[in-house]
Amino acid sequence: ATLVLMVIWANVHASYMLGLGIAGVLTLEALLARPRERRAIVGWSIFLAAAVLAAFVTPHGIQGFIYPFQVSGMGVVAVIDEWRATNFTDDRLFIIVAAALWLVVALRWRRINPLRIVLLGGLTALAVAHARHQMPFAIVAPLIVIPLLPRERKEVQRESALSSRTMWLAGTLAAVALIAVRAIAPFNLHDNIAFASTAIARVPAPLRAQPVFNGYSFGGPLILAGVQPYIDGRADMYGDAFTLDYVAMLRGDMMRFRRADRRWRFGWTILPPKVGLVAKLDRAPEWRRLYADRWAVIHVRRPAT
Repeated sequence: ATLVLMVIWANVHASYMLGLGIAGVLTLEALLARPRERRAIVGWSIFLAAAVLAAFVTPHGIQGFIYPFQVSGMGVVAVIDEWRATNFTDDRLFIIVAAALWLVVALRWRRINPLRIVLLGGLTALAVAHARHQMPFAIVAPLIVIPLLPRERKEVQRESALSSRTMWLAGTLAAVALIAVRAIAPFNLHDNIAFASTAIARVPAPLRAQPVFNGYSFGGPLILAGVQPYIDGRADMYGDAFTLDYVAMLRGDMMRFRRADRRWRFGWTILPPKVGLVAKLDRAPEWRRLYADRWAVIHVRRPAT
């Protein structure tokens, strides 16, 4: 079942590489715990090899396997918000929770395998280096720490009595229930920093057909609205050179923007209010504001005189 999940994971998101790393740590833990037990050595070795092979079951084959390393090595990750370093201002809750989990480990370190501490340390280092890795830490770290908490013997015995079949059945029923609830009551997105639906709706249909220069996080909503964006959230598809050039324009480099405009002949722009280019377009004689709200500002080209 875990191998099936690895195939799905590898086809959904590049973070599957973390799954292989965790599988490697657990395999090593099992081999060190039972170094003379042939069944354990063979079983875990086959599992780890099969997990790696499962990650190749994608339309991209070997390219899909090296893709996570390519993305993490791109220069543009330094300017993408989700790749920023963790800080106390924006990530206070994460820091408090991480500190609490490490306090439990510090108090009960004798009850935990050293490799689990290494795994927790690696996940912590990733989460501190890049905010996007806080979620894997939040998922895996409690699974490591919760068994260290004191519990009544009866509670432990009751948990061990639950069969894996019962757990799988309960999980399946819960998933079906969640899907049914969401199908009956769809989630309606509201305007936010990444979803400027009200602003997009204010763009006249003829204008939507013209090339647009958009904010990075607005690419997805534009695609949903049937508009071809200049860029969207998949920076790896655009490459370092294109994306870094875009970032310079977003910050207010009018020389670069006019060069791109000569090539693409933008009919309009939709940008977050606080980026440098908005103020520059406000002062540019060839552009005027069409709409502005808390989340987005739209400029259109003035008619030629």
